[in-house]
Amino acid sequence: MLGHNPQLISTSVAPINNTVEKFFGLLPNQISPYRALLGLPSYARDVFKVVIRTLNIVAIVLLAILVPSFDTIMALLGSAMAFSICIILPLAFHLSLFGHELSKEERVLDWFLIVICSIMGTVGTVWVFLPKDIRERLDGF
Repeated sequence: MLGHNPQLISTSVAPINNTVEKFFGLLPNQISPYRALLGLPSYARDVFKVVIRTLNIVAIVLLAILVPSFDTIMALLGSAMAFSICIILPLAFHLSLFGHELSKEERVLDWFLIVICSIMGTVGTVWVFLPKDIRERLDGF
């Protein structure tokens, strides 16, 4: 996926970059917990951010080159985890916290989305484990 559209790399790595920058205290309006980074001018902090972001992309590219079937691992994480974290769990928590306040239509919609996304996540996860020759034949449909 990332090989076909290089712009997706920056989108995919943004959460990692934000986490690392927050860890070092490089986000705007944040005081760094490290003495060495306190009082640095803004251009130095920006240079540090560029270095962190570059190293993150280099690490991901090296992983993709060195780890066999890296695409399979990423597809598994995307299909199984993305649906769970982004759709299924928030809907389940919404039902759990506010189910008694929701109208019948809202509860039905939440359950419908949970079921559909669970099916899609399951199909995506099974698809990852199919042998490549079968996936390539089925991609033609």
